[in-house]
Amino acid sequence: MALERMMDTVCLIASLGLLYLLPHRISILFYLLLGISVFLFCIGFFRLIATIDEPSFPETAYLTGLTFVVGGMAVNACGIYGIYSGRGSGRSIMIATVTLIEALVLYSMAGGLIKSSVVKKVVTIIYRIAAVLLIALGIGLIIQEQFSERTVILGTMLLVEAVCLWKIRFEKAQFKGGTQAR
Repeated sequence: MALERMMDTVCLIASLGLLYLLPHRISILFYLLLGISVFLFCIGFFRLIATIDEPSFPETAYLTGLTFVVGGMAVNACGIYGIYSGRGSGRSIMIATVTLIEALVLYSMAGGLIKSSVVKKVVTIIYRIAAVLLIALGIGLIIQEQFSERTVILGTMLLVEAVCLWKIRFEKAQFKGGTQAR
């Protein structure tokens, strides 16, 4: 079991590492590495979840959900930084798109761990506040850099993420033993 979890974790780390090994020119190698990265994320993340017991206490579920959210924020921050530092290149846009999708998977899984409808409403409000802040950040960056190409691209990505956070649906995590968090 420990070896399986370690291999799944290696798959997750390798998936993110491959994104930063993508060549700067879009080519067959670029798409091959991108596909392998996405595949490794799916294999690593969902297999890792399947090896973990469903949290039996609300505190454990909250901690697990918090871990998902922090992980999503870290992955998302890497993608946003990638666009900004990559000056809006095709490579940076692809990296940001993949990391955005991965972050949204983590965010929705975090919400799926919550059993209380009151807490779900609070988390929904927090996600919506984050959405508004992302829109404000995007607009602020665009105005600050006077509509430069990279900030318009970054602002667009932040807007897409804001819409996704606003409309996010919480997914139930498939834990070990076939049970689901409710």
